[in-house]
Amino acid sequence: MSCEDFMAQSNTSFNSFVWDLNKYINVFVYTFKEKTTAGISHLPYTPRENSLPGLTANNHYFSNMPSYTHCISINNTYITEDNIYVTLAHELGHYLGLFHVFSEQGCNETDYCEDTPNYDRNTYTEWLNTLSKPYPQEVFTRNGCEGESFISTNIMDYFCSYQNRFTANQYSRVRHVLENSPLIPGPKNIITTKVAREDIVPAARAIE
Repeated sequence: MSCEDFMAQSNTSFNSFVWDLNKYINVFVYTFKEKTTAGISHLPYTPRENSLPGLTANNHYFSNMPSYTHCISINNTYITEDNIYVTLAHELGHYLGLFHVFSEQGCNETDYCEDTPNYDRNTYTEWLNTLSKPYPQEVFTRNGCEGESFISTNIMDYFCSYQNRFTANQYSRVRHVLENSPLIPGPKNIITTKVAREDIVPAARAIE
């Protein structure tokens, strides 16, 4: 099954599988039609009264449930003891408002976190493809957009990375989503959610 189709806003076929989004984070595990995708997640919404850069600000879902399958999807083709926890943590990061810590178009993209160094993913991948396995230790090093070198440890990076760290700015974004966003389990900022109501349905956004 195509994960893009399964999670599309226009597809209401699987909505009955979704548990209450204000109580649960729904994670679906199945075989993806997309062979190179390990996981994919919807991004959260934020209230207009307390928005967050990079995320859609709209209040519709404080009083309405989505008709589409708002969730995280995991490709069971890539579930192994070594990487399933990393894949799930990475997708949970997206679900709670985090973006990739790299650019795929030169150095023109941002994750809205000042403490995560940016690098050109395409340049790194081209270099990685010139190497033979087993990879040398240097594959964990990134050449940053500011000319610096650093070891990749961030969960929101791709391979080859240790993927075992979040930063303070990322923590702040996640905390903001947990405390203010609709369709996210847990207690909310009462001042924000009390006034948050709107009838416009925002477009769903998903990110790998």
